[in-house]
Amino acid sequence: MIDFEERRDELLEKIEEMTRRKQYKALRDILVELEPADIADLFDDLPEEMLPLLFRLLPKEPAAELFVELEPDVQEMLIRGFSNTELKEVLDELYLDDAVDIVEEMPAGVVKRILKHADPDTRKSINEILKYPEDTAGALMTTEFVDLKRDMTVEDAYKRIRRIGGGLEDINTLLTLSDTKGEIFQSNQTIRVCDQIANDVAVLFGQKYLGTVPNDASGRSSLWGDITKLIQQLDDIRAVENFDPEIVTCEQGDSKKAVLCIVNGLNVVNAMAQLYMSVIIQ
Repeated sequence: MIDFEERRDELLEKIEEMTRRKQYKALRDILVELEPADIADLFDDLPEEMLPLLFRLLPKEPAAELFVELEPDVQEMLIRGFSNTELKEVLDELYLDDAVDIVEEMPAGVVKRILKHADPDTRKSINEILKYPEDTAGALMTTEFVDLKRDMTVEDAYKRIRRIGGGLEDINTLLTLSDTKGEIFQSNQTIRVCDQIANDVAVLFGQKYLGTVPNDASGRSSLWGDITKLIQQLDDIRAVENFDPEIVTCEQGDSKKAVLCIVNGLNVVNAMAQLYMSVIIQ
């Protein structure tokens, strides 16, 4: 990603100049490299007449992420300029909690148009939340979990969870512990990472190795390398830490067709949830 803070003024000048010169492809290339919050920050200091064009240059999903970050007056300005098709595309990409936050800031005429073009399930859920008085538990609730889109990468999924999931309680129903299932199994974050590794390796094996790669030392070494790359990606996004490829082994299984791969000693990172603090007075 571009180092935004150091280049903010330069980016403002470049975006204005490229917009005037109608260098739209190059503009799009710059915008897609920026975080949505950074683009929203730039929008605060760009001429208002440029904003609809810049917004339309973005692909649908990044555009929706940007829309959430914009100030309500900018959101309203864009909505008023959207065609019905454009409005529906943005709404389809929004998560419910974001849609509710936006609706709460809009005047009645804009709200009516938003609800008209939202899909029936979203419209119903928004109405359910909005009917509660402000600052009541009902008004603060959401009717969905932190949901992820099917085509998200692992990195995008973790960004989404970190951005909106911080205020949600992570519920785990495992109550009975055993020698093989200790307290670590009560951490949903740990289990999700393990499931992610298992699912990714299964997809990798099915697409690249199943029925095509010989089950010899070279083939198992190749599988080992691909598995360690997958886990290293989780280390890069801080889902695990201090990953040592040596904890992964791939050996001959019980039959000539079988491969036994073990990850022994993975250190899964959990989010901060408890604080213990001491203040020592001299």
